[in-house]
Amino acid sequence: MRGSAVVAWLLVLLVGSAGSYCLARVCLRRGAPVTERQADASEAVMGLGMAVMALPHGWGMRLPAPLWLTVFGAAAAWSLWCAVRHRGARGHHGYHAAGHAAMLYMAVAMAASPHDGMPGMTAGAPAVTGPLLLFFCAAALRFGLRLSPAAGPDTSPTALLPHACRVIMALGMSAMLVTL
Repeated sequence: MRGSAVVAWLLVLLVGSAGSYCLARVCLRRGAPVTERQADASEAVMGLGMAVMALPHGWGMRLPAPLWLTVFGAAAAWSLWCAVRHRGARGHHGYHAAGHAAMLYMAVAMAASPHDGMPGMTAGAPAVTGPLLLFFCAAALRFGLRLSPAAGPDTSPTALLPHACRVIMALGMSAMLVTL
């Protein structure tokens, strides 16, 4: 990521932890409904992918661009398919599709950039970056409001942790988009 290595490492730590938590939920919650496990898997791919992409000094972007395109293209397509199939979870799967599409966009922008890591303003298209940035800032706010005790009767830490992870990942996505 362009800028301070300390900030990049903090972003890696935060989104990597959120992605790891989601991966652990996939592995440990075998009896959970399939839509929840699919959502957790999608968030794990997004969080861990963001952590690798945010590595300072362009380390994450040393992975071949076709790998990024394949992983996030497939994840976006899968999320769209899940949004069509599962009516009750359309919004959540749609959010994942937007997240994977944003990761795909950033991978393309970074591959086209002559800089190490996250590119400068010349690599991203403001007409794409701006709306994505607004979308993820709004998502962070929306998920953050769910952390409020007024959001519902179940405010136990295990019920709030998935929302906290979504806030972290939406803010992480926003931070990465700002660097485009």
